[in-house]
Amino acid sequence: SSDVGVTSNTWYHAALVVRGNQDQQLFINGQLAASMSIAGVASTAGNTGGITIGGGWYPDGKGVQRFNGPIDEVVIYNRALASEEVG
Repeated sequence: SSDVGVTSNTWYHAALVVRGNQDQQLFINGQLAASMSIAGVASTAGNTGGITIGGGWYPDGKGVQRFNGPIDEVVIYNRALASEEVG
């Protein structure tokens, strides 16, 4: 969860930084909005499928959730960015 509110019809810069396969930080407009550790969540070992941006399965595995809006300028780095590099 996060205390960061979002408003409809407003552009935001969102960045997810994943360190290793468990430490995650979500930045909204360059400000840390949330962080969490979930073991194994970002592991790509043995993954022969692609990644999905803007959608994913519900935690119970029953259905797909999708982002309703435009997504622009997606970048995937091969390293975790430092906080100063986000934004």
